[in-house]
This record gives sequence, structure tokens and C-alpha cells, in this order.
Amino acid sequence: MNNTRIFYIIIICLLNSYLIILSGCFHRPDLSPENALANSEAILIIGVESSPPVHNLSLSYGLIKGENWYRPFPNPNFVIVMPKNGYIIAKLKPTDHNSRYIISSFNYTFQHGNFRAQKFDKAFAFEAISKKILYPGTIVLNYISPNSINASFIFQPDKATEFIKENYPHLTQYLEFKQMISAIVAKD
Repeated sequence: MNNTRIFYIIIICLLNSYLIILSGCFHRPDLSPENALANSEAILIIGVESSPPVHNLSLSYGLIKGENWYRPFPNPNFVIVMPKNGYIIAKLKPTDHNSRYIISSFNYTFQHGNFRAQKFDKAFAFEAISKKILYPGTIVLNYISPNSINASFIFQPDKATEFIKENYPHLTQYLEFKQMISAIVAKD
């Protein structure tokens, strides 16, 4: 067997392993009527407006103290979600008065890069309430360059309600609204 063929076999094995791992990382919640709010879970619905379109976002769980958000180490509580029709939906472990989720990263296509919340960055923090669907706002991402992005949020509860009514009418009664807050990532 020549070296080139061995190299290609190794690359194919690594790529297959990566795809298997990656397929388990993306979060696709079961929002069927019988399973939507089972087991004291919380559901988040967050609007996403992005130019160019963002491919996926990561939500990370952490502790909040004042305006500082702390990422526990290691951080097993994160999910990767993909926007669909302008929204991400995630089933999450509920937060308490000392914890919040943040949008910890977002990824564009390869040509535009990936962005991750670093120490001292401002981030958007939000709650996840047990047996409720919470809309904390819509994140607006404007790509400037590979090293620069402008992120803000707007609050559009009417649009979120319309999205839920059209796509998950059985969940409309559980929808609540509580705006995101700004937090500083204190631990990387």
C-alpha cells in the first residue's frame, strides 16, 4: 500500500468520525404535543436576523452574578442550534435565579468565519423557565469582516407569537416573554 492511499484512508476515517460526532451535537427538540414540555424542561425561541445568514449558534449555560456571566469549567451544558424560518428553538435545562444562558458562538459559512464569546465580551443572557416557552428577543447580527461583527437585539413578541401559532399551535398557551439582558463574559 502506498503512502498516498494510506493518507486518503486516514482522512476519510477522520472525516467520518467528525461527521458522526457533529450529527450528535445539533439540537433538534421534539415539540410534538405529547413531548413538548415533558420532564420540567424549558423551551427557548429566539429570533435571528443575520446578514449574511448565520449557519448555527451555540447556547451555553452559566452562572450570573450582577452583570457578569461565568462559564463553568468544564461546561457540559451547551447546545448547537440551527435557525429555521428566522428562529432557533431549543429545549434546555431550566435556569434558576443564579444562572442564565448566553449565545456563546455563532458560525457563518467558511468564508465568513466563526465567532465565540471571549472573556470581557458583552453577551446576551436569558432565562429558561421550566414548562414554559420563553421568547427573550431577536438577535441581530451584522457581519462586518472576519474579525468584526455588530450584534444587537430587538424585542418582537408579536412576531414570535405569530411564528409559534403558525408552526406549533399547540404550544401558544405556554409562550411567555422576558427580554434578554446584557452580560459580560467573566470566565473563558
